[in-house]
Amino acid sequence: MLSLLLFLSGNKPLSGNKLLVNNKPEEKSRNERVRTIVERFRTNLSIPEEVFVFIVPQNQRLVSVERSKDRHKAFILSLDQNFLDTLGDSELTAAIAHELGHVWIFTHHPYLQTELLANQIAMKVVTRESLEKVYDRVWKDKGTKGDLKGFLGEELVARPLIRQNQKSAEIQAGQNVDWASSGKSTLEEITPGNN
Repeated sequence: MLSLLLFLSGNKPLSGNKLLVNNKPEEKSRNERVRTIVERFRTNLSIPEEVFVFIVPQNQRLVSVERSKDRHKAFILSLDQNFLDTLGDSELTAAIAHELGHVWIFTHHPYLQTELLANQIAMKVVTRESLEKVYDRVWKDKGTKGDLKGFLGEELVARPLIRQNQKSAEIQAGQNVDWASSGKSTLEEITPGNN
């Protein structure tokens, strides 16, 4: 498994189990929590690419992911430090799952990149309710309001994905969906076990 590096605003790496010496205990705990969540979701979503995590003083999008400019087959997940500090566990896992949903789409079918599809991928590892909470938090922080249906889809469409989320991680791990040869048109039809 490829390693995950976590960078703080001082650009000091946190790799594997090595903790930064100058961090406050609560920052060490937070950083380890982020690293663990990213690694678990990379495994559950079958994402072999490296994901480098940067906790930055400011990120206009609050949480975002992009392809690394310096490393082939690697991505940068950037989290706004102040926003990160306001997130509870379910909101943090939902935010990371959503961004890794974008990574999954980009590595499998980059032409399908949408917020809705990223959230449908995310709902393989987190619940719809946790995504709703993180969207509420983002919109509150930004002073805006969006349409949950536009970002998460109709609730009836999402229910099969929520049921999929309740299956064990072992069933999900290692299963890639080949959309081109599946002959199926929706994510609902392509969930592991339905291929």
